[in-house]
Amino acid sequence: MKASISRLLLVALIAILYCGCSPKISQRDIRKQLDNAYVSIEEGHYKEAASIYKSVLRTDIKNKEALLNIAYAYNRLGAYSKALNFYKKINSLYPYELKAVLGASDCLRGLHKDEEAVANLEKALPAFSNRPQIYLELAGYLIRFKDFKKAERLLKKAIGKFPDNERIYISMSIVKAYRNKMLESYSYAKKAEAINPHNRDVISLMKVLERIKAKPVLDYWEYSESENKEFDSIMKDLMSDPSGVLKR
Repeated sequence: MKASISRLLLVALIAILYCGCSPKISQRDIRKQLDNAYVSIEEGHYKEAASIYKSVLRTDIKNKEALLNIAYAYNRLGAYSKALNFYKKINSLYPYELKAVLGASDCLRGLHKDEEAVANLEKALPAFSNRPQIYLELAGYLIRFKDFKKAERLLKKAIGKFPDNERIYISMSIVKAYRNKMLESYSYAKKAEAINPHNRDVISLMKVLERIKAKPVLDYWEYSESENKEFDSIMKDLMSDPSGVLKR
């Protein structure tokens, strides 16, 4: 009897090794790994985080948290192709996960595939039309590509749908500034400030616009080179993640 049991155990062990399987890890252990990995991400240790998420995915290949965060980690490491593959996998498993859509476009931009990045967002817009983030991200791309008229049309729709979202007014203020409509830019920034006066982006934008508004000629192109550089630097920072979804 003992010999039979030993033989069965040996067969089971061989089967595990042959299949490349590992003993099942409890959900509690998985949760601990995920928490540790998230701490690594928060501290900027993206390689370490990716390694932990890999371990989780070997046990639970469809774990959404691990998939999203390993994609994010690779994205931050500049491994855009790896990150994009994970975002595509998430989209196939969880088609209504907005972070995966936005992350995929961010990776495409990193790979210098700007047109594909925009097309990805435009394709997703109908499915996420009730989410302000999709409008903000798409508008952000259009602003970076200097398609200000199209960005303005999109943001007007967004304001109609989400009148209490200060980020939309921030983006519209930026569009108006680059279209050399500084008083309108200031007006939209003030609306954002009225909604959330503590938003750091609003505070940064208002500091610049208050100085510009005090000038006799409200023409962006007539400011000094240093003022233009400061304005452009703030706009670049604001447009790095217009929806705030990709920031942690």
